Amino acid sequence: MDSRGFKNEPQIDWTIETNRVTMLEALGTVANNCGEYPFLIGGKAFRGEQKIESFDPADNRRCVGIVNVPGEEQIELAGKIALQAVVPNAEKRIEILKIAASKLRDKKFELAAWIVYEVSKPWNEALAEINEAIDFCELYAIAAAAYMEKKKYQGWICAEENFIFWRSRGPTAAISTWNFPVSLSVEKIAASFAAGCPILYKPAEQSPVTGWKVVECFLESGVPENMLAYLPGRKEVGAALVKSPYISQITFTGSREVGEKIKREASRYPGKFGIKEVDAEMGGNNPIIVSTSAILDLAIKGIVESKFGFNGQKCSALQRLIVIGDRPELKQKLVEAAASLEFGHPENPRYRHTALIDKEAFSRYNTGITDLERFRQPVFKRYSLTQDNGWFVCPVIFDGVPNHRIQREIFGPALFILRTENFQEAVCIANDTDYALTAGVYTEYYSEIHYALEHLKAGNLYINRKITGAVVGRQPFGGFKYSGTGGKKVGLVERLEFFMVPVSTSINKERHGVLV
Repeated sequence: MDSRGFKNEPQIDWTIETNRVTMLEALGTVANNCGEYPFLIGGKAFRGEQKIESFDPADNRRCVGIVNVPGEEQIELAGKIALQAVVPNAEKRIEILKIAASKLRDKKFELAAWIVYEVSKPWNEALAEINEAIDFCELYAIAAAAYMEKKKYQGWICAEENFIFWRSRGPTAAISTWNFPVSLSVEKIAASFAAGCPILYKPAEQSPVTGWKVVECFLESGVPENMLAYLPGRKEVGAALVKSPYISQITFTGSREVGEKIKREASRYPGKFGIKEVDAEMGGNNPIIVSTSAILDLAIKGIVESKFGFNGQKCSALQRLIVIGDRPELKQKLVEAAASLEFGHPENPRYRHTALIDKEAFSRYNTGITDLERFRQPVFKRYSLTQDNGWFVCPVIFDGVPNHRIQREIFGPALFILRTENFQEAVCIANDTDYALTAGVYTEYYSEIHYALEHLKAGNLYINRKITGAVVGRQPFGGFKYSGTGGKKVGLVERLEFFMVPVSTSINKERHGVLV
């Protein structure tokens, strides 16, 4: 469908002093503002018996906030209220989404500051995430308008009128992730709301305060209170939402293990709308192929950004670097680049590389690297990180670990170099994984580009550029195999179809007597 009229939010220009000062002021406001937040159902605030404390990953002495957790009875209540919600018409929903985009724009630096402290994301990436959230609201407002129109078929037939219109499915369970706590939460809420579906929203347990700020923006923009519930918590809350009989569809971003479980449980626990639809984005084991013809400096830049941006804590991040032929200078430059990375708290704009999200991620990463070191020593490992109060880990580069040993997604700054002799073998190695999310190729040969387009299995394929940072409306995002199950990419007008059902309609226009 057409998305004409949509323009991406411009990125922040840090050379402008006002932007730097505004960001520092926002950080100062948020830094020591540890509040307590209720869960929300039908616009009413509730306190729970259980609470979750959220801590700064780069300085785990700092509490970012405390949230109250609902129990099963409250989650059932939220489902009942969502089922009875009065949904505004499409014109009103479009208006509200545009207001939400404006609200996010006004709070851009404040929201970015919460991201900095709650998930340890550096300035530039935090602001880019808010811009992406704005883009989702703007694009899905256009999408809502597009789906107001009937799609007609064979209009030249005078005796019949045949068309398809779209109807909302029902309440959505939106279970979001911590590594994009604003943009992917906004994406799920905005898409569901644009389609006319109430939302039961569970933020990731590592970023519940940022999730509260997202809900606050939508409610302040005019989303009816009965259409949006804020339900923070751990896996028990997610499980209750998946089993709820009041849920029509589930949109989830997270691990493969949890995504597979959601898919199974959704089938086991149908509800008032039948078997629940599931859209699960579950990660990747993403390759970049460097051809013999690749421009080395361009490839190095893209590799470093794809692997070490946000410490590799992106489902789109590079994990396997497949090098064709003998390129010793490539490895040397990668080692030099990794050695130059500066790690520290992201409140300081000097540091673009920070901490992992929590203790569990820290332990999982270090255990995984230790296991691999028993098999092969890394060609690079930085040991000089001295941050005592955060979950900082060492970047690592391995060369020669067999492909079958790196099939698990490692959410951290670990890069694996594999070698082969020709482009066809490189593509076979790239495809030899359970995942199909992102992939990249650096080459100057059109023949290799065309071969990759035909044979390389990935939902998002990038040529001569980094494989992270998909832009809304320009590079719709989503994979297949064990990377995704939804079928409709995010950042696309057609994304709304996941939340709706098409109704094929035929009206007999012949008249036999008086039509009253």
